[in-house]
Amino acid sequence: GCLTFPYAFSRVGLLPGLALLVFVSGSMGLMLHLLIKAALKAKTFSFSGLALNSLGQFWNTVYNICSIILLMGAIMNYMFTSYQMIEQFVMQVFGYDIQPYRMYLFGICCFAIQIPLSLLRDMSKLQYASLVASIMIFIVIMIIAVESPFYFMQNMAEGLMPKMYIGLSWDYLDAVAIMMFGYMNHNAILQILSEVKKPTLARCKKVINRSWVIELIFYLLISLGGYFSTLDNTPSIFIKRADLKGFSPDYFIIASRCIIAICLSCLIPLRWNLMRESVASMCKVEKLSVGTDIIVTIVGMIGLNTVVYFIDILTIIGFIGGVVSVMISFAIPLFSYVKYYKKKSSDVSMKLGYVIFFIFLFIGTGATVKSVLDFLK
Repeated sequence: GCLTFPYAFSRVGLLPGLALLVFVSGSMGLMLHLLIKAALKAKTFSFSGLALNSLGQFWNTVYNICSIILLMGAIMNYMFTSYQMIEQFVMQVFGYDIQPYRMYLFGICCFAIQIPLSLLRDMSKLQYASLVASIMIFIVIMIIAVESPFYFMQNMAEGLMPKMYIGLSWDYLDAVAIMMFGYMNHNAILQILSEVKKPTLARCKKVINRSWVIELIFYLLISLGGYFSTLDNTPSIFIKRADLKGFSPDYFIIASRCIIAICLSCLIPLRWNLMRESVASMCKVEKLSVGTDIIVTIVGMIGLNTVVYFIDILTIIGFIGGVVSVMISFAIPLFSYVKYYKKKSSDVSMKLGYVIFFIFLFIGTGATVKSVLDFLK
C-alpha cells in the first residue's frame, strides 16, 4: 500500500497530502490505543473474539467477511504489483515488451507458482520470503529518499514544481482511501501484542507508539520523496517511475523490482492461508478438507487473477480502504472500548473516537461509491 502514497499526494497536492496523512495516521493511532485498552480489559488478544464480545454474532460475521475481503485485496495488490514489476524488469533488462502477452504471464504465475504454494499447509517454509520482502520495501524507500533530490533538481531544470494545493475533487476520496488501506493493521496488532511478555498497558503502548512513529516517518519519506520525484506524472505503483536522465538504467531499482516481484509471489500464499482459516471459521469447521481446499484454492486464484486483469489496482484499494477499514480500524476498536469503559461518559478519548468514526464512515462510504462508479466505467 505504501507504494501508492506518492500517487495520493499527486492527486491532491503537497499541503492537503500532508494534512490527510497526519490526520489518517493520528486517527488510526487513537483507535489502536482504544483497541488495546479494550483487549486488556476483556483479557483477550483475539480480534474476532473482541468483535464477538462487543458487537455480537451478526457483526462478528460481518467482521469475518471484511477480513476475507481485506485478505483478497492484499493478494490482488501483491499480484498486480508483482506483474507490473516483472513486465518492467523484462522491458528494461531484455528490451522486450510482454504487456501484449500479459494473460500468459498471469496464467504461468497462477498455475506454476501461486496455486502450488497456496496449497501448502506449513507456511513456515515461506517465512524467509516474508522477511526479505519487508527488507526490500525498506531498501526501496531508502533508494527513493536518496534519489529524490536529483529528480527534484531535474524537474526544476525543466520548470516543473510541486503543486501546493489542488482544488477539491473526487481524487481526495482516492487519496484518503489509499492512506486508510496503508494503515489498516489493527487486526494484526493484537497477534503481535499477544507475544509481549507480561502485556501490560504500558508495554503495549510502548510497542504501538514506537511502531506508529516509525511507520509515519517511512510513510512521509516515500510520500514526499516520491511526489517530489515525479510530481503530476506519478504512477499508481511508484516504483514504476522512469529513471533519472543520465542515470539509466537504474540498477538499484531494477534489482528491487525483480526481488519484490519474487517475494510478493511468495507472500500471496501466506495471505491465502489466513483467508483459508477465515473461510473455515465462516463455515464453522476447524479446517477445510483437502478436497475442498484444493477446489477453493484453484477457483480463488483464477478468480483473483481475473479481477486483477480487468480492474485497476486503485479501484481495488479504494473499495477496500472505504469499506473494510471502517469496520476493522474504527468500528470494532471504538465499540469494544465503549463496551468495557461505558461508565466513563466524560472520557475525551471516547468522544473523540465517536467524532473520528463518523468522519471516516462518511469518507469510507464516499470512497466505496467512487470505486464502484470507477469499476462501472
